[in-house]
Amino acid sequence: WGLDVRALAFTRMALALVVLTDLILRSRDLVAHYSSAGVLPGGPELPYSHLFNLFFQSSELWILFFFILTGIAAVLLLFGYRTKFVTPIVWFLVASLDARNPLVLNSGDHALRIFLFWGMFLPWERRYSFDSLRHKEWGAMPKKIFSVATAAFLVQSASIFFFSGLYKLPYASDWTSNNGVYYMLHSTLSRGVGRSFLEQFPHVISSLSHIVVPFEIIAPLLLLMPIFSATLRTIGLVAILFFESGLLFGMHLAIFPFAIMAAFIGLIPSQLIDGLIRIVRKAGCNNTYYNKIKVFYALGIHGQYRAGENAL
Repeated sequence: WGLDVRALAFTRMALALVVLTDLILRSRDLVAHYSSAGVLPGGPELPYSHLFNLFFQSSELWILFFFILTGIAAVLLLFGYRTKFVTPIVWFLVASLDARNPLVLNSGDHALRIFLFWGMFLPWERRYSFDSLRHKEWGAMPKKIFSVATAAFLVQSASIFFFSGLYKLPYASDWTSNNGVYYMLHSTLSRGVGRSFLEQFPHVISSLSHIVVPFEIIAPLLLLMPIFSATLRTIGLVAILFFESGLLFGMHLAIFPFAIMAAFIGLIPSQLIDGLIRIVRKAGCNNTYYNKIKVFYALGIHGQYRAGENAL
C-alpha cells in the first residue's frame, strides 16, 4: 500500500488549487454566509465552535483577513514552501471556515478537509516543491514509500466509494429499476450543465443505473489489492476518474468531484508514472523547448543532470 512521492506532490498541488477555488466561490457570499450580519450570526451553540472559532468574530474585516490568510497558506502549499508547517495551517483554516457555517457545506468540503488532514503525515513535499530545493538529498530517496500514513490515505480514499455503495444497497431496487441515475440528474440541487445532453440517451441512463452500486463497491477494492497492485490500481483509478468526470458533467456538486480527483491523483502507481515519463521523453527528445526545460530542471533542483533525471 505504498504511494509514489511524485503522485503525492501532484495531489498536494491539486488540493491547494481546490482550496483556492473554494475560497473564490465562497467569497461571493462572504457577508451573507460568514459575517454576523448574515444568515448565521454565529456563537458557542454552533458545532465545533470551541475548537475552530477563527471565523466566529463579528467584524467583516476579520472574516476577510482570514479568507486572505487561508488563500496565502494555500499558495504556499501549492508551491511546497515550508510544507510541513503550512499543511496543518491550511487544514485548520479550512476546518474553521467549514465550522463557521455548516449549512452551506456538502460532501466535497468534508472530503477536502479529510485529505488535508492526512496530508500532514504524508511526504508530499519531496518532489516539485521549494522544499526540495533545500533538501537535495530527497532526490536520491526511493520514489515509492510505505507508511501508516500512506496506508491510511489509501484506505480513506477507497472508503468514500465503498461505503457509499454499501449505503445504497438497501435501496438497490431503486437503482436496478432504471431510475437511479434519472432521479440524480433531476435533483433540484444537482442539475449539471450536461444533463440536457444525457437526457437524449435514456437507454444509457437506464444502463448506468444498474452499474452505479456494484461499481462503487468493486472499484475501490481494486485500489487495495495486494497482488497485481499496479495494474488493478490503475484500472480502478481510471474507472473512478471517469466516474467523477461524469458526475462533474451531469450534476452540480460544487467542489466534490474536484476534491476527489485531486486526492486520487496521489494513488497513481509508480509504474504508470515511469511509463508516462518515458513516453514524454521519447516524444520530446527532439524538441528544443523540452530539452531546455529538462536541463533547467536538472541544474536548478539538483545541480546535475543525472540527479534531475532521478528526481523525475
